[in-house]
Amino acid sequence: SARELSGEAELVLYRALQEGLTNVLKHSGARRVTALLAFGVQSVSLTVADDGEGVPEEAAEKGFGLATLGERAAALGGVLSAGNAPEGGFALRLELPVEVR
Repeated sequence: SARELSGEAELVLYRALQEGLTNVLKHSGARRVTALLAFGVQSVSLTVADDGEGVPEEAAEKGFGLATLGERAAALGGVLSAGNAPEGGFALRLELPVEVR
């Protein structure tokens, strides 16, 4: 079930979705992309995954604007990960803690 999020958390989730979709359009050659927002007991996660070509391993760590997004996630106690998925394609995942009230 949905939780109330801080404005900062909502913004980082929005930016992660925006970044994920932008990367799919620019780089992946994918035919399909999925975005999943999931609320856990103590966290919220966003996963953007595609069925495209993936990226060279060195590119996944350097760029596509992910460094700044990772810093913003870390500032909120969260984690951003991005890279080629084992089943093919590319996946971006953001997980942020949620305050339980």
